[in-house]
Amino acid sequence: MMSYSPALARLRPRPVAWVRGLWAAPLVALHVLAGTFAYYALTLHPHGEGDENTLSGVGLACFLALLIAVPSSILTGIAVEKRILGRWWFVFPVCFLAACAGRWAYIAHTYPVPVG
Repeated sequence: MMSYSPALARLRPRPVAWVRGLWAAPLVALHVLAGTFAYYALTLHPHGEGDENTLSGVGLACFLALLIAVPSSILTGIAVEKRILGRWWFVFPVCFLAACAGRWAYIAHTYPVPVG
């Protein structure tokens, strides 16, 4: 049986750092992707009530940002619960969810779909 050696312990990487990296890498990718769609959703402005292409683009960007932000929120919740990541990781998905839901609601209220 091997005895504990401080020199060997220093040579081995900490498993927490590896686990943190394994959780952080996909979350960063999801946050960047959701942030890109949120940016497009917030910066695209229709040129009038008849500009259906831009309105559809804003709706699609909001939908895709929400579609990506919800699973990233769930993954962040799991990582925070296991104390792998800090609570500040919730800032990104919550901001994307709030911004895109608000933008989608604003577009739906301001530019209603004509009937007929």
